Parts: sequence; C-alpha cells; structure tokens
Amino acid sequence: MYIICMFCVQILGNCDGCIESGQTVKKVQGCPQTQKALEEAAVRMNCAGIPNSCSSFVYHCVMNTWTNETLEVCAPRRLIVGKKL
Repeated sequence: MYIICMFCVQILGNCDGCIESGQTVKKVQGCPQTQKALEEAAVRMNCAGIPNSCSSFVYHCVMNTWTNETLEVCAPRRLIVGKKL
C-alpha cells in the first residue's frame, strides 16, 4: 500500500520538495472502503490534473500524525513496510 509522509504534509507543507501536496489536503470522515470507492475518490481529487513538480502525484487517504483526523491528499507515492519509509 502506498501512503505519504503526513508529517511532511502537515508540518512542512510538502514531502520531498513536493510543495503542491500541502495545498491538496482535505479532511474527510473516512477513507474509501472498496476498490470502486477508492477509484471514485481518486477521480474526484483529480491529482493528475493538478500542476505539480513532484516525482509522482497520486491520491492518498491517510490518518494524520496524531491519528485523530482522516485526510485525503495528492502526493508522491511512498511504500511503507513495517512502519518505515
């Protein structure tokens, strides 16, 4: 599963120099629970249609750093295995 470094997005407004990520963060009630819902959310966010300088710019739905909010954001792909980037 690909997710982003939420610390970078929330605190610094970017992740690996991808300053556009911070501009796309939206609070949501929860993440998509099916593949179809995930695809629909990605289409709605339209990450590919947002001009950016990132290595990749895709839809993510993640918990914030403090695990008290759910966020949708366009950001670079990140593979996290065993809680390590």
